[in-house]
Amino acid sequence: MSLVTILAVYPFALLYDGLIAEHFHSWPLHWRTANFPIFLAPLLTYAVMPWLSRVLRRTRRRGPGRSAAPTGLTAGPHDAPTQARRQAFGYHR
Repeated sequence: MSLVTILAVYPFALLYDGLIAEHFHSWPLHWRTANFPIFLAPLLTYAVMPWLSRVLRRTRRRGPGRSAAPTGLTAGPHDAPTQARRQAFGYHR
């Protein structure tokens, strides 16, 4: 997950420093420093990180000998109690 965070933060930090930060040179240091997390933290938290996590989910979960399907979604003979609960509560796939 830290790699995902780095991939998400770096381009936006670069854009911020290159396009936006130059407009705040006359501001005091504490206000200039506060701009970065005030603008980028919500953007990264609610838009970029969820999207990037979904995009990279398959590559993060896949290991040697593992399929891309998340575990627990396939029903085998050992899942009879789970299948019974699903039928009892009206869950249909």
